Amino acid sequence: MEQTDRNIVKKAVFDRPDDANKGTLGSLLCICGCFGMAGAAIMAGKAALRCGLGLLKAALPKSIYPIAAGAIFESVFFPLEETPDGKICKSNIDFLLCEAEKSSAVLIGCGLSVCDDTKTLVNSFIENYTKPLVLDADALNCVAENPDILKKAKAPIIITPHPGEMARLVKSTPKEVNQNRAEIAADF
Repeated sequence: MEQTDRNIVKKAVFDRPDDANKGTLGSLLCICGCFGMAGAAIMAGKAALRCGLGLLKAALPKSIYPIAAGAIFESVFFPLEETPDGKICKSNIDFLLCEAEKSSAVLIGCGLSVCDDTKTLVNSFIENYTKPLVLDADALNCVAENPDILKKAKAPIIITPHPGEMARLVKSTPKEVNQNRAEIAADF
């Protein structure tokens, strides 16, 4: 495990070329949100843009599209079909995998919620996507029942669990995770 310090950050931040445009600075497909969790999708999208992303493509349930579109003016939006209770429907998987192949990376999970459809969605990305994949929040909760699915990944995966999510992944408690963060992360 490596701690982030000033030198690592300096290496990660680069000067933009004078002729840079959104096409030269990477694109992210951000699959986030559900009814009642528009803020999670908005925060994730805005954070990506603040990091210097060239093109944000926000894929979210159509019911929260008006909220997100009013908060993130720079994004391209994909309002998706949703379940009756406002979660991303698994019928979107083929479309999302196709769009993902046109992106530099995918973020999935912020405010996604956990249901059969979102579990199928997350598992499909783990098993089929080949570019960098960030699994956060509810994407981790979706795989918590079967974290071994991560071994089937075709892509480099970054996971960003808080102690509760990590506890679910390793079948432990947040207290135990907090007491042994480095060891548990390394073992996982």
